[in-house]
Amino acid sequence: MSLLIAISLILSSLVAHGQEDRSITPEKVSAEVTKEEPKKVEEVNESTKEKYPNYHVLGMGIGFPSGLNVTYWYWRGRIGFKIVGMYFDSLHGAQVGLSYKLSDSFRHSNHLNIYYGGASGKDDTGNFNTDTREFEQSSEDIRYVAFTYTYSYKRFFLEPGYRIGSGDFSDNTGFHWLFGFRYRFLSFLD
Repeated sequence: MSLLIAISLILSSLVAHGQEDRSITPEKVSAEVTKEEPKKVEEVNESTKEKYPNYHVLGMGIGFPSGLNVTYWYWRGRIGFKIVGMYFDSLHGAQVGLSYKLSDSFRHSNHLNIYYGGASGKDDTGNFNTDTREFEQSSEDIRYVAFTYTYSYKRFFLEPGYRIGSGDFSDNTGFHWLFGFRYRFLSFLD
């Protein structure tokens, strides 16, 4: 009995000295919820900008349009501009395109592309011209529009797609691909 009296005296002295009641009631919860301010539109827009920063990408790839290609991308938010191509004596080509970024991080990215490009190649016909003492060459040209999907993982990218073209190539319309290495330069000046 004396123990109960001692506990009640301690509790009454704590309440008398201004100690808060720590019980949770619906009124207290609703008061805490209304204290939080909603996010402003500017804060949401800033978080979107950080998710898709502006940067440059430089790389090398194997595939269309010229076998071995130099690639350059410039990304401004979700929209990208891309140039791909190379010049060799027997085969050369270039393509320019626009890209739309589906996702982006330092580890991987996904985007859709549309290209306009062309390629030209020379091939020995096997006929020897006795007047010039050289083998005759034939030339093949193609102009095309390509729709591709790019998946980048770390520093490598794979870009399969479909090409619709016209020209002298045996496969004017068909599978369009590029595989290679890229390096991403973050742009702090934009």
